[in-house]
Amino acid sequence: DSYASRGLGDVYKRQFWNSFAVYAPCSLLSAASGKSIFDITKNKELREQLQTLLKEIVSITPRVLPPFDADELLKRIFNIPSSYNFPLAEQIRLHQTGDIDFISSVIQEASFQNKCTLPLTGLLLKSIYEQIIERK
Repeated sequence: DSYASRGLGDVYKRQFWNSFAVYAPCSLLSAASGKSIFDITKNKELREQLQTLLKEIVSITPRVLPPFDADELLKRIFNIPSSYNFPLAEQIRLHQTGDIDFISSVIQEASFQNKCTLPLTGLLLKSIYEQIIERK
């Protein structure tokens, strides 16, 4: 039974990171830039930042999981509907910190576990928290 529950835990962990590895970079960059994911994918500079964010997130995924490929994650991002807006930008406008606190805590814990630094992710987190503080 312990093997079964451990295996199921790994499945849930994989599913979580499979979603988080796309959601977090898109949310952060969309909120920090004020652009939709559609506009981000069409802008060379923002697209390069998105690729950097994906690589940073891939670097902190738990080692017990099969590795993610940043290029595969980018392909998934290109399939996000152009009209989709990530909730983080709206939360910032409303002075809410739910998503940013969640994203920040997951990233902080995982980067600590993997002994990684995430320069661009850190800058975006700081920028977003500053936007929330300024709007209060």
